[in-house]
Order: sequence, then C-alpha cells, then structure tokens
Amino acid sequence: MNKATRRQIVEAEGQHLSRSYPGLTLELHPTGGGVVTGQIEVAEGVSFTTDMRIPSSYPDTEPILICDPKEIPWKLHRHVYANNTGRACLCGRCETRIHWPWGSNLTDFVTKLVYPYFAGQFYYDTHGEWPPTGERDHGKPGILETFTDLVPELKNPSESQVKSFLRLLARKSTPKGHELCPCGSRKKLRGCHEQFVSRLRSCVDPRHAALDLKEAFGTRSK
Repeated sequence: MNKATRRQIVEAEGQHLSRSYPGLTLELHPTGGGVVTGQIEVAEGVSFTTDMRIPSSYPDTEPILICDPKEIPWKLHRHVYANNTGRACLCGRCETRIHWPWGSNLTDFVTKLVYPYFAGQFYYDTHGEWPPTGERDHGKPGILETFTDLVPELKNPSESQVKSFLRLLARKSTPKGHELCPCGSRKKLRGCHEQFVSRLRSCVDPRHAALDLKEAFGTRSK
C-alpha cells in the first residue's frame, strides 16, 4: 500500500471519527499518519484528554494513545508503560486484533479500546480499584494471562507451551502440517491443533506475538 493510499484511508476515517466523536479532531502529517486530539467524555462532566498518534504504517500498525500525566499518572499500575513516554497499555498485545480486527477503522479503535480505557481510569479514580471485570498483570505474568484466555482449549497452558505457540504465531510463514504441534504432544500439527493454530493466526498480529515472545522469554521468532 503506497503513501497516498494510506493518507486517503486516514483522512476518510478521521472524518468518520469526528462525526462519531465530535470532540475529536484529526490532523494529518505531511510525512504520513497523523494525530487525533480532543476530549472524550466518559461520564457527565468528566472527560479525558486524547492524544492518539496514527503511525505512517497505519492501518497495518495500530494507533498509540498518549496519556496526559495531569489526568493519568505515568505509572505501570495505571496501565501506562513504564518507559516515560506516556503510552497507554490498552490491552494485552496479542488481544489487540481481537478487540480491533483487521479491517476495522479509527472509530472502532476509539470505541473498542480507547473509550473503555478511559472509563476504567475514571472508575479507578472514583473507587480506588479497577472495575470488577478485572485487570491484567504486566510483563511476563500478564502475557501468560492473556495467552491462557486466548487458548481455553489447552486448560492452563505451561510456560513452555505458551513459548512454543508464540513462536508459531510470530512467524511470517504459514506453519506446515508436518511440523510438530506446539502443544508438546509430539504429534504432527495436522493431526493435533492445526485448526486451532490457524484460528489464532487469523486474529493475532505476528508483530505482537514477536514482541510478547521477546518480553516474556527473551527470545525471537525463527
């Protein structure tokens, strides 16, 4: 996809976003991508400042939400990455394309990820705890939690199983049926979890799987 096409996509989606969320405005960048700024109201009289960066590689790469430190502390326990950039942790990486599937737009991203994030922050400010729906841990424990929810068929997968599945999900090439299944059964994939792996690869971005693999296990995909 060339730069002109990406720009057209962002511009059209920005117009749709402004209609759905009148408090938000898109500014296109000359080099590609852009930034969405404004306010999102989560309760009567309660709004959060929005600074959503649209990368030049959009829609292949998801937007990044930067939190206002006057509203949301840049602390890991407030779901802001601990790298002093203010980047919000909206969900587990490998869950991103489950909430925001391929083909979704900027409005969907705000509705499915940004708005719930701000609503959760407001709940925390009000009650001193996260909503009853719970929260993920950070780092390796959170990655393991995310994967456990993604693969209920495995019934509490071991760390070695998670690592093997992440390796397979992070690969750009499609796994072959004659390869060993990552579940550890020593069976070939075609006779074990082939359909399961195929389903996961359709909704997990290989880039996210590679980042989780590196963070949780310090290894890269092959």
